[in-house]
Amino acid sequence: MKLLRFVTALVLLLGVAIPELARYRAERELRRLITAAMVATSGRVAAPVAGALLRGASQKLADLASRMPGDARPRMYAASSAMLSGATNRAVELYFGALACGERGEIDVNLGLAFAALEDSRAEPMFVRAVWVSPGLRKSVPAAYRERVRQEIARRSGPGLVVDPPSLPSLPSTNAILD
Repeated sequence: MKLLRFVTALVLLLGVAIPELARYRAERELRRLITAAMVATSGRVAAPVAGALLRGASQKLADLASRMPGDARPRMYAASSAMLSGATNRAVELYFGALACGERGEIDVNLGLAFAALEDSRAEPMFVRAVWVSPGLRKSVPAAYRERVRQEIARRSGPGLVVDPPSLPSLPSTNAILD
């Protein structure tokens, strides 16, 4: 009877631990890829090598996202790496994938930066939403948008007004953002 209890407890323990081991490996891979992206942007690497490192890190981070369901970080870092390597449209897709995991002001402001780089009209509403979600991000908004963002937030949150935050812009039509 003791052996049966031991085996049952061991099976239950393994059933809980095995998925966590995979998650732990994914966390270590995430850290390694973030470090590679940081090295690429450090200025200590030649531009062509840095671009290749960022493109590779972005792809591997996007792949890693499937092993970290519900975690926005791999998608967010993949998007940032794509953005830094000049793949701005891909960055937008990846930022939307990160948003699908849960909204964070940092994702909103980075999506705004990607839209601004594309000269897309959705940049300003994303900055408004980012600052609405997290007022501390006001300094992260490019100077060209700051005053308009301040005015829009003041308009939406005047005395006696209880308003919903600005809506998110439309999602890209691709289903690949959640992969």
